[in-house]
Amino acid sequence: MELPGGIIVDQKVCRSFNFKPLTGTLERVISESGFELKSLAEQVTLILVQALDNVAGLTASKELVRSLCSGDRLYLMLQLQALLDPSPQWLTSHCRHCDEKIQFQFEPTSMPVKPAGKDYPDTSILLSSGEVKIRVPSGADEESLASNAQNEQNAMDLLLQLLLSATSHTQNIHTLSQDDLELIDHKLDEMSPQPGTSVSIECPYCSFQQQVNIDHYSWISQSTQDLDEEIHTLAVNYHWSEKDILALPKRRRKHYLELIQRSQGKYQADDFIHASRGEV
Repeated sequence: MELPGGIIVDQKVCRSFNFKPLTGTLERVISESGFELKSLAEQVTLILVQALDNVAGLTASKELVRSLCSGDRLYLMLQLQALLDPSPQWLTSHCRHCDEKIQFQFEPTSMPVKPAGKDYPDTSILLSSGEVKIRVPSGADEESLASNAQNEQNAMDLLLQLLLSATSHTQNIHTLSQDDLELIDHKLDEMSPQPGTSVSIECPYCSFQQQVNIDHYSWISQSTQDLDEEIHTLAVNYHWSEKDILALPKRRRKHYLELIQRSQGKYQADDFIHASRGEV
């Protein structure tokens, strides 16, 4: 599997990555990641550290995951979501024309992905004040903004301070012209990899075609109730500990649950047959 962006290893962009086997432990980490962490950016870092085996052959440490560009982090979360639940997701929105409620299916892996541009991950551009170096935003930047930004404008100022570095002069972001800002925005968009963040749907009531934004991170806050019920079922039937059950790869856990369901179905069928024959 390959990232749309990648990391620099030995002066080359490397894009390979692998996930660890998906276990109940990871599912529990994901669903409980928001209990103590202050920001979504920190949650994403924690989840990817737990889920990734390696990136470009390097251990997926916290520092490495924080260094990944924002587009790669979002791409990884989409891939992880699809691996944990490959079935299509049903989402709900309201039509912007007639305000009727619309339900539609969404598959994380169906989202178009824009690959990184040729200057990725950083390049030099000429602003009105002189030449500056600019780089794509990373997970570390996301965490910094989440911790320090007070409002939207302040967040933009902080991001510019993080992404821009002057080569031969001191750059004051408050002196940037509108042309400077547009050039920065264009260059970042050109360099940055980015999975799609919206889908096009047609309202079944008024036929209005519209773009609907997708919250790609909403799934990480889902309840652990299903997982808890699966643990309970396996513990009751096999007398395994919670730790042992959570350590199972998800595929094996599901297989054991299917075996339990089959056995229960067989026993129920046998009971029905005996009852119909008047047997005790």
